[in-house]
Amino acid sequence: MLPETHPLFEAEMFLLHWFEKAPKDHSIEFYVIASETMKNPKLPKSQAIVCFVSNLEKSFDVAIAGWIQARNAEGYHAYFGVCPRATVNHTAEGHATHARKEDVLVSVGAWVDIDKPHWRSILDSEKPPATFITSTGKGCHLYFRYAEPKVVSESVDDCKALMARYSGDHCFDGPRVLRLPGTKNWKKDTVEQMCTLLRADLEKVFTGIPKLAPPPTKTEGGAIDIPKVFDKFGGDWELREAVIGGYDKAAALWPQIGPGADGSVNRSAMDFVVMKKLSIHGCMEEEIHAIFHDPGLGIAIKSLEELDKQGSDHYFEVTLRKATAAATAEKCRSGDIGEIAIFEGPEELSKAPKLDFAVERILPVGGYCVLSGQAKAGKSLAATDLMLLMAGVPGKFLGRLTVNHTGVVGYAQAEITRPSLKFRLNTIGASRGVKWEQFPINVFTGRFNLMSNQHRDAVIRGLQKIKAKYFVLDPLARFHFGNENRHGDMMTVLTNLETIAEECDLFGVLVIHHHGKPGEQEKSGVQQMRGSTVIGDWGNAHVLLSKQWTQSNGKKFIKVQFELRDAEEVEPLSLALNSATLRHERFTEAEERLATVQGLRKTSDTNDREAVVNAAVEQLGIKKSKAEELVDKAEAIEAKELRAKLAGNGHDHDGEVPEEVVEGGGDDDIDEPEPGEIPADLPE
Repeated sequence: MLPETHPLFEAEMFLLHWFEKAPKDHSIEFYVIASETMKNPKLPKSQAIVCFVSNLEKSFDVAIAGWIQARNAEGYHAYFGVCPRATVNHTAEGHATHARKEDVLVSVGAWVDIDKPHWRSILDSEKPPATFITSTGKGCHLYFRYAEPKVVSESVDDCKALMARYSGDHCFDGPRVLRLPGTKNWKKDTVEQMCTLLRADLEKVFTGIPKLAPPPTKTEGGAIDIPKVFDKFGGDWELREAVIGGYDKAAALWPQIGPGADGSVNRSAMDFVVMKKLSIHGCMEEEIHAIFHDPGLGIAIKSLEELDKQGSDHYFEVTLRKATAAATAEKCRSGDIGEIAIFEGPEELSKAPKLDFAVERILPVGGYCVLSGQAKAGKSLAATDLMLLMAGVPGKFLGRLTVNHTGVVGYAQAEITRPSLKFRLNTIGASRGVKWEQFPINVFTGRFNLMSNQHRDAVIRGLQKIKAKYFVLDPLARFHFGNENRHGDMMTVLTNLETIAEECDLFGVLVIHHHGKPGEQEKSGVQQMRGSTVIGDWGNAHVLLSKQWTQSNGKKFIKVQFELRDAEEVEPLSLALNSATLRHERFTEAEERLATVQGLRKTSDTNDREAVVNAAVEQLGIKKSKAEELVDKAEAIEAKELRAKLAGNGHDHDGEVPEEVVEGGGDDDIDEPEPGEIPADLPE
């Protein structure tokens, strides 16, 4: 036996008791595998040695302990086979190899690998009746010893049940190896570097899966039996812990939610997540109400505080409505609506929150807006201006629509270069008297595929990371690899956009899309958009930009039309792009005529009034009397500006306006994109 001062003394004691009932003619495998920190490239990637169960103590003392220490010091992770091996395979050189499934026939116990940052809270609250518990450096292993060995298939079933009970990982195959106590964990992200034996209770043997303890509750005589409610989600250990332990536990379980604005736990977001999960598990509204009003449950704290403060359940009811709606949408997408479809009556529906607009009239909170137009109609410039307003820049969209809720914007664009994008933001921001860098705009300039759930989830993680409240996609065609004319492809893309909005609790999604190329028959409204009609049917609002030309001098301007689902239609607008500010400004043909005459006065001899009038008649195709009227107006404006300048009241343009306007890019029709690489968390 190794001396008590030996680093592997506890490991030997653990192994001797764990394999005490193992068949004596079976073998125990010890396995090492190279870590990322290995400095000697000549060393093999992995090595294995074995010894008979009957000879474990002697072999461990004489050879195995020293071999493990030497390999571990070189940078190898050290493991042992949890189940004894009935057969052992060797290489041509005679070296033992790692066991295969068919080499394992029996098991001496069941085990659970918990690889979660909150593993200690699991042990503290659940007190699992394990024979041994080891800390691995970033998690723990639970070992449940049998009174007598079982066939390995029964052991695997026990491991699966224990995994579900204690929120463990999928580590239940027969040849499984686990980290050996007393050895160093070389993984870079660990806090504790050593694998240690935390607990040993030799009296405990496995007698079946422990039942969940009833939740602590102080509710007396209520109509809802909370322990029975817990039975509905008993297998979801994380949800159970969050409900009982409250916000600190929930924050450890779901770190992706992130803190609130003040840096503390975002309790409202946690309430939403818990309510949504309860609803998905089939809990009725009255059952969720009972949980969130039980002072014995940690998750009830904010609901009870708000009830005392407001004298009503307004906070709880609003949060519950959003959560149940999100849960219903998720269950419908997965094809699961439960055992019975729930139809709301007038009383329930009357409790729905009041319709609230993130952007006046065109984007309700949680809604979707499509901004579409022809090539070079200025779609991206309009979207950039709206994006700045969403981020908190003062002003109105298109000069008339107010952004009611501001927040972090996640902007995914794939048509112009980063320098061009920076130029646009600088120019439009300056035209509104601000520096755009002071506002929360986060840009992703890569590509992803919204037909892929993996890409969708990466986008969700990225938006959650920056705590986004708006998601802007410019343009739609660059972020999927499907056929825009195929209904099924576009339904997948749009449904994934809805999932992103729901999972990230966004104020809204803005999608930029192209109109089709001119055809034989003119189309109107959303029918102008390229692709399947499902795109035109989707969302809460469509803002449609089309190019027009004046009859007088053929100057281009933009006609903006609206098709709205949740508000009265906005009257169509005529706008012209100001090349100095890159913003669309109000435009009428009368204003354009006056601007033309002002230009003629600057390029002509202003004292020769008759020459200016004649030039206006010729260029604008108007009567002489109308031309004289316009010249009078131009002279009056110039005189007023001169008086203001002399009085010292001249006004400079707000902000620095660049002289150069980026030409090209941003609104051209594009070919279908080629698939790209899977992105990581988005956007940065």
